[in-house]
Order: sequence, then structure tokens, then C-alpha cells
Amino acid sequence: ADSYFASVQAAVVLIIFGLTFLGNVKTASKEFPVKYLGDEVLAERGARVVLASISEETGETELVALTWLDRNRRCFVATAYGLGEGEEIVRTRYRQIDDDPEANPDKVLIEVKQPIAVDRYYNGAGIIDHRNKLRQGELRVDKNIRTMDWSVRANLAIWGIDVCDAYALFQQTVHPDNRASCPKEFFCKLADQLIDNKVGVRVT
Repeated sequence: ADSYFASVQAAVVLIIFGLTFLGNVKTASKEFPVKYLGDEVLAERGARVVLASISEETGETELVALTWLDRNRRCFVATAYGLGEGEEIVRTRYRQIDDDPEANPDKVLIEVKQPIAVDRYYNGAGIIDHRNKLRQGELRVDKNIRTMDWSVRANLAIWGIDVCDAYALFQQTVHPDNRASCPKEFFCKLADQLIDNKVGVRVT
């Protein structure tokens, strides 16, 4: 999950339901050891600091707080995925190696180690960003139904996620001839069906 949902509280509740969790913690930092992890010195890209919450009953790790350094610090809370080495990030960058200010920059490879948890997170983060863009840019329910009521905003956000996931599922499962030409076409058809929905309605 991205920072909209990522928190220690979310991870703990999902444990109760038998679900694992991996999220990027930013603002929802209650009960997350931000100060301790922030004070630790990370000397180079790929360095990380990990704290674990261990069950007194089973002796097993229940929750992990992780800070990992790339360009800047990234914080994660996880109940799954190991902390062993994941696939290295390899980037090509231009750097001024020669001391001569007139010299051209050299192309260099930057290799950044990352734990498996971070590797798994960023393998899925692109899909999260795509869904957010679809929800905010195409569905636009937050902008069209303005409210200051936090519970309404939360419910609209979750409903919007459901609608965008339904669109993705529809596009992947129907015959290419029957797919929606654009997200708005699907949203309009879905709205018509929801408005005219008679499932479970008893005629009196």
C-alpha cells in the first residue's frame, strides 16, 4: 500500500484478519519509530536500519519497521517479505569524474542494494500510481463530490479504488471487441447499472 493507507495501525488490524501488509510510511507515523530510525546514520545508498516487534508468546517477528536509503530515506512497515537481499537497482547516470572542469561527464553505473521487502514494494508501486492517476484524473469523485467530512472522504476514496479495480478487471477479462474504449465509457455504463440496480429489491 502507498502512504495513503500505510501505518502501524493498518498493519496490526490486517494481522487480525490473517492478511499481510507492506507499506511506505510518510505522514501516518503514529507508533512508528520515526525519531529512532531518523537518527541512525546511513552511510551510503542501500544502507538500512531495521526494528522488529517480536511476539512474547510465539517468539516470532510480527511487525518490522524499516528505513532504507536511496536518494533519500524511505520508511516501511511490513508484516511479510524478508529482509534478505533483493534484486539490486542498477541505474546509468552521468558523473563528473575528471577533475578538469572542461572535461565531459562520464557515464557510470550506480548499484543500490535493497531488501526483499523494498524490492517487492517498488515492483507493485507502479500499479498503485496508475490506479491513483485513474481515480484522481478520470473518475474524479473527490473533486466532483466535495466534502469536509473525513468519513465521507475516506469512503469515497475506497469506493473509487473499487471502481478503478473493476475497470482494470473488466478490461483484462472481456473479449477485446467488448472492452471500453476509455475509462469514462466504463464509468458511465457502471453508473447506469448501479442507478438502475434492482438486485435484492422486493416488490411491495
